[in-house]
Amino acid sequence: MLSAERSFWQAFGGMNAAWGLVNLLIASAGLFGVLKKKRRGIPDEQAERRKLLRLLKVNVFLDVGYVLVGLGMVIWGRSALLHGFGWGIILQGAFLLLFDAFHYKGGSIQ
Repeated sequence: MLSAERSFWQAFGGMNAAWGLVNLLIASAGLFGVLKKKRRGIPDEQAERRKLLRLLKVNVFLDVGYVLVGLGMVIWGRSALLHGFGWGIILQGAFLLLFDAFHYKGGSIQ
């Protein structure tokens, strides 16, 4: 039992560390892009906003997919390793879903 529990937590932690690295890379690329545009000046702010809202909408659908994949791993997975990965994916996907939906909603209002 202890081995299965350890396997679960290692998988859960590893999955969250991997998501953290990917999120860091995406955020860094986004920051670089914003700084680059700021130096050059944004020619059409409304076009940029529409582009961002389109990206956020796509991300919301992807986030739902992440949560569903994680749920599938938890429900049908036959090992503590798969359960740990599944819960890690659910946690990250749910956070990203809330984050992207919040920003999509905020960007649509203004």
